[in-house]
This record gives sequence, C-alpha cells and structure tokens, in this order.
Amino acid sequence: MKRREVITGTSLALLAGCLGDSQSEEETEDTAENTPTPSPIETSTPTRSSTPTSLKPVVSNVNLVSEWQEFGDVTARSIEGAGRGASIVIGYRYSVQVHDGEHDITKQARIFDSSGTRVAQTSSEDQQLVDGEGYQEWEGAFDFETEGWDLGEYEAEVIIKDNISGKVSSKTIGEFSLNSPLGDGEAKLISYSGPESLQPDESYSYSLELENTANRDSSIVSTLSVKRDRSEWYTYEDTQFELTIPAGETRTRESGTVTAPSDSGEYTFRIDDIGEVWSFEVV
Repeated sequence: MKRREVITGTSLALLAGCLGDSQSEEETEDTAENTPTPSPIETSTPTRSSTPTSLKPVVSNVNLVSEWQEFGDVTARSIEGAGRGASIVIGYRYSVQVHDGEHDITKQARIFDSSGTRVAQTSSEDQQLVDGEGYQEWEGAFDFETEGWDLGEYEAEVIIKDNISGKVSSKTIGEFSLNSPLGDGEAKLISYSGPESLQPDESYSYSLELENTANRDSSIVSTLSVKRDRSEWYTYEDTQFELTIPAGETRTRESGTVTAPSDSGEYTFRIDDIGEVWSFEVV
C-alpha cells in the first residue's frame, strides 16, 4: 500500500474542539459485529526516546490490513484491497509523547473515494496509564462497513491529537482498492477444524481455513446455507460470512461458541458464493 504525508494548515482545524464536526461513533470492544466503529485497543512498544516533548504526534503508517490484533500488524498484515461489502480494517501506527505516565489522544479517520468525496468518518479518544516517559510508538485500528460503496480506489486519512499538549499530527494517507468479492472458483476451503459428531443442542466451536486462489486481494462476502440429510438447502438471509484474504494466501475464520441443532441427522453447511461445504452429524 502506498502512503504519503500531507502537511496542511487545516489539520489543526479538523481536530479543534475535540472534533466537533466529526461524525464520531461510540466505542466498542466488540469488532466482530462488523460495525463501523473504531477498535479501542492500542499497544505500544517499550521503546523510549529522547525526543523533545514539544514535538507533535507523527502518524507513520496507514494501511488497509486483513486483520489487526497486536503491534506490528499494521505492516505485517497490510494488503492492497478488499472485497466490496466486507467490513474493512484500517490500521495505523503513530508516535506520541507520554506525559507523566499518561497516554491521552483523540484519533480520527476519514475515507475518500477516487473523486475526493468523503464516504466515511469516525473518531474516538484513547486514554491509558502506561509505564515510562518519552516518545512511544503505538498502533490501533478502525473498522468500516463498505456496503453501498463503489468498486475502485480509496484513500484512508488518519490524524492524531495529543490531548495533553494540544498538538496535532499532520494527516497521513494510505491507499487501497475495493474489488469484486471472491466468487466460485476464486476461493477454496483448505480445512474444517471442529467436531464431526455432536449431541443435540451441544455447544461447540470450529474454524475454517480458506485460500484466496484469485490474483487480487479480496474478501469472501456471502450468505450461508445449511441442509439436513437430503433436504433442500435453507439460506440464512440475515447472516453474512466475511473473510478478507490476500491473493494466494490463506486466512482462518473462528466461529466462537455456537449451538448444535436440536434434531439428529447429518448437517452440511455451504458458503454460497464460493460453493465450499463442511459437515457434521448430530446423534
């Protein structure tokens, strides 16, 4: 992903007054619900420097990432594109001064399409008590829904404000594309890791490892269907399976805890848009 820094006099105005004109979203720790809210999780490196406290924050990287869980993912999991309709993750890395063990920032992200039209914006605050002093590197991530967005090129812009010093970073921009979601023949199920036999209403979990066999970074964005024994397929219209996978690579989708059906029989599940299936038996 390409990146450029833009130093502009409007950066301070954007964050003035705690982003009074921002369409901010309520923070949540649950990013699995595919909501367009920022992830509040931030991690810092233990590295300290003698950078003077008068310097403003610096955003060094803004990338579309396949997922963000810990420091380093902003670069290690960066990708060029995702499938339209998927929830995307914008990761960012920045340096900011820690003041008497206090980390207190406001962070803002805006998304623009190729015409320069803003299609999304969100902001939140992050306050933590941390060890040490001086300039420290941090990472975080924002989630955005792309349903209704057009195919094409986009820019993600991130700005950080140090709420203690009042200083604001220059905006840093990362570029990415929204591509067609992966379809039949463009992704395959490598493995299903889960029970083969279950009791009625038993709680269980499973994982699916899938490979992107296409020549573009994209996402599976599909409904799920199920059938019992030789019955017809039933499609969960209100349930969407999403997984963003770089071209030629694999990613794993964890289910969380789910409940087995009440009736006995062999159950087969299908990711409709790619035609991949897995099954288990309820006895």
